[in-house]
Amino acid sequence: MPNYIKPHFVILINNDERMQFEATLLVSSLETLGGIKEYYCTIVVPEGFKSSSEFKKFIEKRGEIKTYKEAVGSKPYLYSPRWEVEPKSEIFVPIDSDIIVLKNIEQLFLAPSEKIKGVIGLESPFLNGLNKTVWEHIFKLFKIETEEKRWTKYRVFDKKSIHYLKLFDKESLVDESTSCPFYFNHGLLITSKSIAKKINSIKNDITNDLIKMGFEKSYWLNQIVTTICIEKEKIDCEEIDDKFNSIKKLTEDTHLYHYCSSINKFESIKDIKKDNVAIEKQLDIIYENILCGT
Repeated sequence: MPNYIKPHFVILINNDERMQFEATLLVSSLETLGGIKEYYCTIVVPEGFKSSSEFKKFIEKRGEIKTYKEAVGSKPYLYSPRWEVEPKSEIFVPIDSDIIVLKNIEQLFLAPSEKIKGVIGLESPFLNGLNKTVWEHIFKLFKIETEEKRWTKYRVFDKKSIHYLKLFDKESLVDESTSCPFYFNHGLLITSKSIAKKINSIKNDITNDLIKMGFEKSYWLNQIVTTICIEKEKIDCEEIDDKFNSIKKLTEDTHLYHYCSSINKFESIKDIKKDNVAIEKQLDIIYENILCGT
C-alpha cells in the first residue's frame, strides 16, 4: 500500500465569527475522527479579518492564517483565493469550512496524482432551464473543444429533484438538464501541487471574462471557473464517492458531512449539536479536542 502523504488543507472563511467556529470544528474533526495526524493547514481570510483569540491560538498551533486581497468591486470569494495559496505538499486540498469529518479519510491521501478529484455538483448552476447548451456555449467562447467522454451527470438528475427540469415536458430534453462536464462541488477537492498552480495561473483571467459576459451574480461562479480551467487545460478528473462530500445527507457511511451548519446560525457547540442530534457523540469528541488543543 502506498505511504500516506501529508496533505495541505486550504480553508476559506470570511469575517463571520460563525465561520471561525466552523473551521475550528473542521480541523479538529480531521484530527480526531478523520485520522489525519500530520497535515499542513492554511486558513484564508479577507483583509481586516478579526480573529478571536481562541481561533487564532488553535489554528496557529496547527498551521497559518493568510490574508487575501479582494478584487475591487467584487463580492466575497469571487476570485477563488484558495488557489492562490502556495502548495506545501504534493497533495493540495481546498475544503469548505462547513464540513465535519466523521470517519477516517487517510485513504484519500495515499498517493499523489496528476488529477483533480471530487464529487460532482448536485445540479446545474444555470437556472434558466438551459444547461448543456450553456456549458457548450461557454466552452465555444473560450475556444475549448470538448469530448463526450469528458461529460458526466449531476448527482441529482431525476424529474422530482431538479427544479428547472419542470420547465420541460419532453423526455428528449432530459439530457439537456442532466449532463455536465466535470463540475465539482467545491466542498472538497483533491489535486496536485502542479495542477493547483496551473489553475491559479489562469483562473483570474477566466473570471474576468465571465464577469464581462454577465456571470458576476452567479452564486456558483467560482465552481464554473474551475470547470472551465479543467476543460481548458484538459486536466484528468476522477469522481469520488459522495460519502466523501455528503451534502445535507447523513448516513452510517458518511465520511464528510457537508452543509452541517450553513443553514442555521449558531454561537456554540450546543447550537450545532441541537441541529445535528444524530452525530452528537462525534461532536463531543471533536469539541473535547478543541478544548484540549487551545
